[in-house]
Amino acid sequence: MPDTVEKVAERLARLEKTVAEGFCDTNARIAALDNKIDVSVESLRGDIQTAIEVMTGFIEEMRRTTSSMRKEHAADRKILKLSLLDHEGRLQTLERRRRLRPPLPGEDT
Repeated sequence: MPDTVEKVAERLARLEKTVAEGFCDTNARIAALDNKIDVSVESLRGDIQTAIEVMTGFIEEMRRTTSSMRKEHAADRKILKLSLLDHEGRLQTLERRRRLRPPLPGEDT
């Protein structure tokens, strides 16, 4: 019986050692995974920051382009309006002249 107790004690000691080593291995693996995750997260942060900077630049360029297009459109409208007003004035002048001159032979009034 003392042999049996000693064998059980030895087996328990080996089991404790195996469990302790397993915990150490698990902790090392967890630490390695944590490190790997940290590296991946930092890499992603850099990629996201780069994407944000690119999008910000794109948005600013689009705002400048839109602003320029609005100004150009406003200028085109002014030119068109002036052109139409000028054309209106010429038509009114032609109509006044036509009313003031005597009708030509064969022309209906």
